[in-house]
Amino acid sequence: MDTNIKVLIVDDEVANRSLLSEMLRLNFSNIEIVGTAADIIEARPYFDDHTIDLLLLDIEMPHGSGFDLLAQLEDYQVEVIFITGFDQYALDAIKVQALDYLLKPIDEEELVVAVNLAIQRIQSLQPTQQVQALIDHLQTPSNGHSVSIHTREKIILIRIKELLYLKADGATTFYHLFNGKRIISTKPIGKSMTALPTAKDPFSHGFYRCHSGYVVNLFYVKEFNKRDQFLLLNTGEEIPVSQSRKELLLKLIS
Repeated sequence: MDTNIKVLIVDDEVANRSLLSEMLRLNFSNIEIVGTAADIIEARPYFDDHTIDLLLLDIEMPHGSGFDLLAQLEDYQVEVIFITGFDQYALDAIKVQALDYLLKPIDEEELVVAVNLAIQRIQSLQPTQQVQALIDHLQTPSNGHSVSIHTREKIILIRIKELLYLKADGATTFYHLFNGKRIISTKPIGKSMTALPTAKDPFSHGFYRCHSGYVVNLFYVKEFNKRDQFLLLNTGEEIPVSQSRKELLLKLIS
């Protein structure tokens, strides 16, 4: 009976894949590295052809993030150790679920500790449930600190306070940020809004759909122009308000 722990390494940096492989071989006699992958496209077939026990997973990669890969695996039971550079948004989400992660550059002692803990869970047949909880956390309404934005290539975590407003564009949504940047989401504005905290007043970061094509963060509203029916943001941008949504808006900002 094969008792080796089967490991897959997914990282877009060749040097990191080589380093992780070497560290595992030097420190563990009961680990079999079934493969390495540079992105989630290369990684996905391994789960069809092998039983993967442990996944060493980078977060930010071309063609999709590590979170995107986990979302594709659905009910696949696998231990995960995240490998990442400094990405505070991602780390906040990971810490919420008490999952193991290693920061680049990889420290060998920290890797050994994390892998040993994963092996204990695998051998005790008590796989962690936090991986699915993390995916659920990224795909459900925000806890008020950050929101996940689904683009064609990745899931991007953005702090709520950085988000000014959303603008609909057909079946996609433009997220406009306080720093002037914008991110295009593959989700329509209705679904995008469900991941945002609902506005209760203009003194916290909450969102209100003031128009069929706009969702605005009321915290950044400077004034409401009654005659022309638009919101003026602190950035100088004007957001239209529909007649049917004006009454509730006035209650929220009064």
